[in-house]
Amino acid sequence: MTHDAALFKYHTNGWKIDFAAAFNQTGDPIFGTTYTGTSVKGNYKTLNFLWINKKFGQLNCSVLAIMDGFNQSPLKNTTYLRKTAGAILKYNIDGVTIALRGFSQMGNDSTGTKISAYYLNPDLFFGVKNCMFNPGMEYVSGNDYTDASNKKLNVFSTLYGSGHAFMGNMDYFCDMQKDTKSAGLIDIYLKTFYKLNEKTMLKADLHYFSLQNKYVDQTTGKTIDKPLGEELDLNCKYDMSKDVSMQFGYSVFSGTESNVIIRKGAITGFSGGGEEGKLGHWAFVMFTIKPTLFSSK
Repeated sequence: MTHDAALFKYHTNGWKIDFAAAFNQTGDPIFGTTYTGTSVKGNYKTLNFLWINKKFGQLNCSVLAIMDGFNQSPLKNTTYLRKTAGAILKYNIDGVTIALRGFSQMGNDSTGTKISAYYLNPDLFFGVKNCMFNPGMEYVSGNDYTDASNKKLNVFSTLYGSGHAFMGNMDYFCDMQKDTKSAGLIDIYLKTFYKLNEKTMLKADLHYFSLQNKYVDQTTGKTIDKPLGEELDLNCKYDMSKDVSMQFGYSVFSGTESNVIIRKGAITGFSGGGEEGKLGHWAFVMFTIKPTLFSSK
């Protein structure tokens, strides 16, 4: 996703500070700054973020704060602000990288509902000869459908990141509100990388998906089981030359009956993978060409 924003960068003595501000409105009005339709389209009226990074020896620390605002129609003069803040810590020792990402979300969503949500992502990255391993877990908070007294939104929004790069290549879980019915998600994964030779890299990712919180089937009124299914992503990249590479990928998803219930009404381009005993499949072939058209010293 791309954004039109003013970006300010200040880097000095190992400190990196980035600040950005964006503002949208409908048309070119002489008076007022209404941005209509944002509650439906999901587009923000205002967006600000502050990123601070500093490395202390083997420890790399980043702090990130994001605030986006939404103009709710017909209350066109009301802007609801959603605030997300947290830290990313990475520690490297003897070729092993230990990472922890944690974020809290508060404020209001585009309808004015109060938010109280959080996100955690611990993982490791280490290598053995030509093979690299990356085990970890993404923990996205969600609503408890058995708690009728709770009026807050407890599902964490992953905002404007790329879901395809994290929670499986088949994109079953990108929008946490739609794809988990706001019940949240746990993704336990193991990613492996194997360098076959100088030109060939193999990659295999295994994901185990489960709801984070309790969801009640609106048809039966019963609380469903939390496990949603497993996904295997395979990838092979071959560098044909310095400027040309070929990449092949194949993914398969095996879903549970709970996944069928959760995905009722969800928009998905994949068949299968929902009912028990059925599989969802996806494959691609991609050529990347990056020629050097001109160079000069």
